[in-house]
Amino acid sequence: TTHLTPPHAYHHTAPAYFNDSEERSLLRDACLCSTLSLMGSIFVLASWYKFRSLQVFAFRLIAYLALADIGTDTAYLMGDQATGTTKCTVQGVMRIYFNLVAIFLTTVIANLMYQVIVERNFDIANQQAQRPTYMLYAWGLPVLFALLPFSTNNYGNNGAWCSITSSSGSWWGGVLWHVVCLYGPCWAAIAYNITMYLRVHQFVRGLQIASMGLELTETQQREMLRQQATRYQFVERLQLYPLVLVVSWTWATSE
Repeated sequence: TTHLTPPHAYHHTAPAYFNDSEERSLLRDACLCSTLSLMGSIFVLASWYKFRSLQVFAFRLIAYLALADIGTDTAYLMGDQATGTTKCTVQGVMRIYFNLVAIFLTTVIANLMYQVIVERNFDIANQQAQRPTYMLYAWGLPVLFALLPFSTNNYGNNGAWCSITSSSGSWWGGVLWHVVCLYGPCWAAIAYNITMYLRVHQFVRGLQIASMGLELTETQQREMLRQQATRYQFVERLQLYPLVLVVSWTWATSE
């Protein structure tokens, strides 16, 4: 249920691209999509809470991702707010913060996938021990990024929503914070996720090739197949979440 933010939603030049009627239509469509996304995220959280088999660290990250999406959806559902109002500022901060949380969580998922598949770290206790560090990174670091635009008063209405904008405060600040607080972290996350994907799939492919040349007993073959099935199942369950970031945000931040 990862929330996909349209590329123009962050551009301070949005009013030049859309007239009032088009902006109202854009806002209506975004609210509809946000409502559907919100329902999906709530379903994910309810499923994770109900089924104890899902309450492991890997799927806890998926629940956190759904929670971040709820925050982004809520910001969109706040509608069109005027620059300078408290609601506009809150909406802008929520959009930056929760989108960054979701972006950072995908890198945590990619890192966990690499540790389990390539480094063969199946130690659940070790994964749990790393959780505070992961959470400080994914939920704490975005706070810093979300606060930076306040230094130049660059939160305001940029068309249909409130976010970082150059139409209020410092013009250069609006441009700078777009890159530093959103596009930069997003591009870094995309590069990291792609790197982890390539390493994981290269490793899995190497195992497949190596197993073809081995002479194993029937018991050994069954054990190898079982281990491979466990790895593949883990990859299949988690790989789509970082991939969504790569696909959706690559075009969204390329303009």
